[in-house]
Amino acid sequence: MKGIREFTKVTDSVELAKGQDTLCGPRAYSITYTNGDPITWVTVAAKANVANTYQIIANPTLDSQATTHNLKLITALTNYPAHAVLEINFDLVVVTPACECNRVVWDAPAV
Repeated sequence: MKGIREFTKVTDSVELAKGQDTLCGPRAYSITYTNGDPITWVTVAAKANVANTYQIIANPTLDSQATTHNLKLITALTNYPAHAVLEINFDLVVVTPACECNRVVWDAPAV
């Protein structure tokens, strides 16, 4: 089951002081495990048709993913690659959904 969490564009002290949210240029967002390992089933992207809003989308598909994952959201200034990045650690908890057995449709084999 897919989970979505939204957040607004990350700003910096220069933009806040100047009152301009585009002064330092665009940002690149990514998500990894806190140790830097990649995670392919959690992504971050701009929300369609909503300015300055982004979505973290988790789409676990395996039972083995039902656990707590220690992740980090990484924000970088694309016009200033040498500038330090902002890393925000967070936990993603995936639980196994309860089976709704009343929705099971049996497919009986031919005899």
